[in-house]
Amino acid sequence: MTNLPDHYATLGISELATQEEIKKQYQRLVLKHHPDKLQQENSGPQDGEEFRKISEAWNVLKDSINRANYDTNLKAFRLKQLGLVNGEIDLDEMEFDEETETYYSPCRCSGHYSISVEDLERGADLAACEQCSLQVRVLYEVLSEEE
Repeated sequence: MTNLPDHYATLGISELATQEEIKKQYQRLVLKHHPDKLQQENSGPQDGEEFRKISEAWNVLKDSINRANYDTNLKAFRLKQLGLVNGEIDLDEMEFDEETETYYSPCRCSGHYSISVEDLERGADLAACEQCSLQVRVLYEVLSEEE
């Protein structure tokens, strides 16, 4: 998790935006930044980078489960940038939810720390609490396919 894009900033919306607000803003930005429209206006090819970022943000934020996971990762990323780690926990000590493919552990605030299998596969090692600003470093060893 060396660099996590801020999808809210990409869409120009608040992190508290409703699903309807996200959808409306996405649609507005697509109309403005679609490569076909830009090509017509500028009579030249466009690289579509801004449109790609907008589409990526929409694909994450349009689904409530993906959005919740992203919010947790964004929170952990920001805290990591600040260097605030509350402690360490071994992955084997965390509970696993097969439905969401996420590991959980209780936090002292009555919330819980969580980290997804996908994040672990990308090398992430921080789990943020969903209710407070605490985070823990998750200790685990990446095993190769041969093991």
